[in-house]
Amino acid sequence: MKNLFTRILIVAMAAFAFAACTNPEDKILDKVVGEWHYVSSTEDVYVAFSADCTFELYQKMGDGLLRYRYTGAYEFDGTVLTGVYADYTPWADEYTVTSSANSLTLTSVSNPQYSMKYEREQIPEEVKTHYVPMTKGQSDGPAPVL
Repeated sequence: MKNLFTRILIVAMAAFAFAACTNPEDKILDKVVGEWHYVSSTEDVYVAFSADCTFELYQKMGDGLLRYRYTGAYEFDGTVLTGVYADYTPWADEYTVTSSANSLTLTSVSNPQYSMKYEREQIPEEVKTHYVPMTKGQSDGPAPVL
């Protein structure tokens, strides 16, 4: 009987330890966390989604020389990605997320024809150090893609 109690106790402790180390929210965030690069005919965008639910977005429009940096916070429920900029202005839309190990597609909830496909790519150090800091409310920079 003592041996059975010991085994049950060991199994219970192992189950508790495993449960304490796995946070389901971490698995959900794995779909978006990372550094991503999007290029279109008019935009060159890098975005980093961190595990602490903050983001940095670096955006360059057309052939312009300036790259603009926006920061803020995001929420992801496993399907829909939303966010606010550092000045508490919400993103232009909510986005459904489709992801794989090396790609992230954000599709506008209000306009499903609009989507952006990002490829996993480390943000170059030059981009992280040469930018114009912006808040969404400033009128002298381009509207951010999100």
